[in-house]
Amino acid sequence: MKQFKFFIPVCISLVFCLQVKAQPAAEIGCMSNFDYDNSGNSKVNAYLLMLLNHFVYPHFTINKPEEDPAVTELHFNPQKFKEAYENKVGHYFFEATTISRISSPTIIGDNSTKSLSATKKAVFDFVSMSNGIGIDPEAMVISTDRYVIVVFRGTDRVANQVPLIGKTIYDWGEWIQTDAFATKVSPPSSFGFTRGKVHSGFNNAVLFNKPGEKSFLDSLVSVLTRRGVGNKRLWITGHSLGSATAILAASYMKKAKNINPFCIYAYASPHPGDADFTGQINTLFPNTTLQRFDFIDDPITLLPGYFLGFQRAGARNRYSKESGSSNYFFNSSENAGDKVNAFFCLHHTNWYARAAFFELIDHHPEMASKLPAAPPKPTSFCSFIDDQIVGGTESFGAALVGGHEDIEEGTYYLMNGKSLKFLEVPGSVTDQNGSRVELGNLPSGKTNAQWKVRKVVNGVVGGYTIQLVKDSKYLDADLQNVNNNGCKVQLWERSFLPDKRNQEWYIQRLNSGRFRVKNVMNSNKLLHISSSSADNNGADITLNESLSQKNQEWFFVKIQ
Repeated sequence: MKQFKFFIPVCISLVFCLQVKAQPAAEIGCMSNFDYDNSGNSKVNAYLLMLLNHFVYPHFTINKPEEDPAVTELHFNPQKFKEAYENKVGHYFFEATTISRISSPTIIGDNSTKSLSATKKAVFDFVSMSNGIGIDPEAMVISTDRYVIVVFRGTDRVANQVPLIGKTIYDWGEWIQTDAFATKVSPPSSFGFTRGKVHSGFNNAVLFNKPGEKSFLDSLVSVLTRRGVGNKRLWITGHSLGSATAILAASYMKKAKNINPFCIYAYASPHPGDADFTGQINTLFPNTTLQRFDFIDDPITLLPGYFLGFQRAGARNRYSKESGSSNYFFNSSENAGDKVNAFFCLHHTNWYARAAFFELIDHHPEMASKLPAAPPKPTSFCSFIDDQIVGGTESFGAALVGGHEDIEEGTYYLMNGKSLKFLEVPGSVTDQNGSRVELGNLPSGKTNAQWKVRKVVNGVVGGYTIQLVKDSKYLDADLQNVNNNGCKVQLWERSFLPDKRNQEWYIQRLNSGRFRVKNVMNSNKLLHISSSSADNNGADITLNESLSQKNQEWFFVKIQ
């Protein structure tokens, strides 16, 4: 496919109309809404950049299943992928302009000297390298006359030529060799970082090179230099592994390559390094210039774990779940959002793009007609590989699964964050199914207020059971009303029905040291005590949508 020269006129208006006729009107030139001078959290920018991240995965580029041979071909052929990606989003960057004919006609048979209507286009460059078995850094560079966007692709399948283990490496290689390779190493001393360690897998990807060739980072720098990035705004973005490599590459370029990224938008980013290293990143890119976008229930954003010494970088903007009748997301710690069936799939780009879109139009409804429509909801559950990758995080030392920081198994008192009263069951009825759960006073020594917290075996990834020490029944949400506010929380004997997880709970740590407790059957509903009765002994415990209030927060006080 012919690569267009940088922003030259390519057609008169009639031809332009014929070329883009098949494209939805809201897509054509939609990047004219991109505020390339705004380094803060722009809702329009967040959506547009997330779309570019979404389509950088080949199966979304051409809208085919991952197993389709056409998708496989794009993994193996970088040039064809570049052409497919440009075909998918190139018209986003179309910009109508006029080109002067100076004083003489320029088209045979046309004696007019009137200015021509023309269309500016962006230039696309794809920088990719692979060792064929798991190190596979890839970035799309999109150049305009005012700004450049670099889109780092996240974890995907790896093109390889290993016949005996090819399928395994194709599916798993990049995750095994890059994402899960979570030892800590020092960044190159020549880059000017004075302290701290970086995630070795992400570092290896950014600095990867084949013998006798430039590194991935240097190849990217060469493209940026050729595209005149010194005189333009440089935007860096990525999703998942792509966001981690985006953060590292941007930091390395600024420290050692004389290239100054203007802003980074990182979606679903794992932790790039330890506290000393990420502290230097935050100095390089103050909070307004490094924006992180996470689903509060996305497990990848909590990896590698704090207990391994890793930390996040940048300003964190969190998407969350459904509230009431609303069906959109907000950018805050706990607000409304789209309900999903498959918990881990919140990591997928569909959900991040939908989150950014619905948050945007909630605040700026007039933009809905000016931008591409949000990607559809996924129609299926997570793939086997998705589930196994999350389940495998523990065996790789992550110990953070299911979108929540891992709470240590043990026996606890559960103390309400508002009233400081304790979760208990009336002592006389602890052996009965359906026994009510309530608040009570300091329960020292009372086994009807002591709870065993255990990870679910062969259950939902990240789920826990909460079992009363006395009589050994389990904290249970009334199955008939689990989707309703006010659902009764009770005791019940253990149920192992595979599609009924109302006795399993996600336990989400907050920065305050408190926890939110969400039911697996409906993770939009939290363990809740009415604010008006939270100070009273005997107050009922129910499920309720998030209200971002302390009466829905709990201290887990370790007993043993």
